[in-house]
Amino acid sequence: MGHNSLPIGGAAVEILGPAWPSSQLLQGSYTVALYASVAGPPTLPAIAQTGQIPTGSQSIRFYGAGDFSLTFAGQSVALTSVGSAPNYTIFGGDISTFAGQTGQLLFEGNGLLDNISFSPTTIPEPSALALSALSGALLLSRSFLRKQRQCESGN
Repeated sequence: MGHNSLPIGGAAVEILGPAWPSSQLLQGSYTVALYASVAGPPTLPAIAQTGQIPTGSQSIRFYGAGDFSLTFAGQSVALTSVGSAPNYTIFGGDISTFAGQTGQLLFEGNGLLDNISFSPTTIPEPSALALSALSGALLLSRSFLRKQRQCESGN
């Protein structure tokens, strides 16, 4: 693992900060950077830790700028965008089936990671998020059309 450096072409994991441009740090003084290889065979870097998922955890959340996959004990954890900031996305995944279990948590990908945490709060299903967004859009368009008709009728 490097500190405040860029790889020459191979996959690498770096810790950026505090003597790194703050505009490239997601939050606080440090951010983890995963750099995919750009020379030779395609290789994605990863960070991992073996430990116990806290009992009562429903989700895992982290800040990310890039493309990532997450596994626990070799099992894939589906990730969903649950929010955003100007320079990162807040990702979340349902980890409830692993609460209280011990295993390896592995992030693999290309980009910046920060603020990894477990939460007792559930992550909304992607379909529920999409349905909410669609409902909001329909309500706005209905309101817009009603106002447009009122203007055209002279009311």
